[in-house]
Amino acid sequence: MRERLFIRLDHSTSVEAAWLRVGEAGRDTDTTSAEKIQETAQGSLEQAALEATGCRVIVLVPGVDVVLTSAIVPSRNRQRILSAIPYMLEEQLADDVDSLHFAVGRRDPEGRVSTVVVNRNRMDDWLQRLRAVGIEPDMIVPESLALPVETGYWTLLKEPEITLVRTGLQSAFSLDSNNLATLLPMALTESDDNMPGQIRWIECNTDDVNLPLDLSQFEVEVIPEMYTGTALEFFAQHFNEHESINLLQEAYSRREQLGRLWRPWRPAIAMGVLLLVLHGGLTISDYVSLRKERQALTEHIEKIYLDTFPGTHKIVNAKAQMEEGLRSLRGDTTRVSGGFLDLLVGSGESLSQTDGLELQRISYRDGQLDLAIVIRDLQGLDQLKQRLSAQSGYAVEIQSATARGNSVEARLQLKRNDS
Repeated sequence: MRERLFIRLDHSTSVEAAWLRVGEAGRDTDTTSAEKIQETAQGSLEQAALEATGCRVIVLVPGVDVVLTSAIVPSRNRQRILSAIPYMLEEQLADDVDSLHFAVGRRDPEGRVSTVVVNRNRMDDWLQRLRAVGIEPDMIVPESLALPVETGYWTLLKEPEITLVRTGLQSAFSLDSNNLATLLPMALTESDDNMPGQIRWIECNTDDVNLPLDLSQFEVEVIPEMYTGTALEFFAQHFNEHESINLLQEAYSRREQLGRLWRPWRPAIAMGVLLLVLHGGLTISDYVSLRKERQALTEHIEKIYLDTFPGTHKIVNAKAQMEEGLRSLRGDTTRVSGGFLDLLVGSGESLSQTDGLELQRISYRDGQLDLAIVIRDLQGLDQLKQRLSAQSGYAVEIQSATARGNSVEARLQLKRNDS
């Protein structure tokens, strides 16, 4: 399991964020070892980003910026629930539903679906600030859902400005701490069937808890608890992903974000795939066509060979067998000499060994190879003639030789020596 980085946004007016890391033995129950939770650090999001590498990033956002509510939805289909929830909660919300983001949680046996509602502009602002420093959160969760939850209990965390109250598995609310004595009794009065038997009253960074109100009229027992660490350390110690609601849903989910990146490229990708398929089809078609053509040519060559040499019983390589047969008919089992290639090959070595020689033109006709060259002097020309005669065995004749400045232009003729 990866380490987790908890980041708490806007928890005070003096700093931008608070953060801490939780090691592998991080909490799935309330028995997290304290040494695995680092001390809380405070500062800018740029500083928090330095701790995010390799971590599962869980961002806790202020409870006052979200509304946790619920509605009974008959359907069990998630898409239908998401479509219905905004309009079922519309009368409870002050803002237009089109400006709000809805993240749904669990659906209880009665069909009641827990929901977190947040303004889209606020959501966009959180993500913009995080991504501006390279933080890509895995979860964005209301901080009130990081409080511990127990059946029959409310968990209350009091801070100087805001008090967070978790009332159930996926239900919570926030109160102004200065008006807590008025607002908490009102919340208990309106709780109906969710009236707690006890309230776990927690204050952080303190050695003493001073209860500001008497709730005996509600027959609710208040259990004060002092926590010497910070509120973020308390959240990290008790946070359970399965009992919370991740705001990164629908348009804010990673799948949707990737979809938005890919969506503009889909036509181009589809066109590329289509062109690739067409190109592959044409290539296969050409291959099949050329293979058939090659087969037809092979059969045609074999037919010509069989017509020329009707006594042949086996064809291995028709072309090679045809050449061998023709040489036999000429009465010469060696390669026929005196052709263009023989003359060219026979003269090539002598020409390449002659310094200062420039070959200007070459022609072949009626078994004779004519060469137009430029050479340094007449002596070199005579030596070239002798070398050609000796090395190639062909008859060599100088047709013309004309001095041009410091060189000689000459024409030589090579032919088979029939003598």
